[in-house]
Amino acid sequence: MLHRKPQVAPPEVLARYLSLLQGVFIRVRAIPDLSSEDAEMVRDLADALHNIPELLLQYGQRDAEHYLEGAVLSQIQEFDEKWKGKFPSLGKLLKAADKTISEWD
Repeated sequence: MLHRKPQVAPPEVLARYLSLLQGVFIRVRAIPDLSSEDAEMVRDLADALHNIPELLLQYGQRDAEHYLEGAVLSQIQEFDEKWKGKFPSLGKLLKAADKTISEWD
């Protein structure tokens, strides 16, 4: 959790690591050898989060910000509804982050 306002990394660093995260989330969806339910939950989690790097990379560019943020929030809500009680709420994690951010200087 961030407890102070972050400095934004240079675009090259941001792009490099967000691309890495996106690739990891895409591959996590295909991990074998989990129970059927665990595998489904991991795939759904990766599906809910894998567009966040693109959202951050495209932020402010021609409707991408609005479209991508809406898509990400919709995927998070779908995940939370499906896995309620079996995985911590991603929406609650976002709200906790929002609360912390609101307390920044």
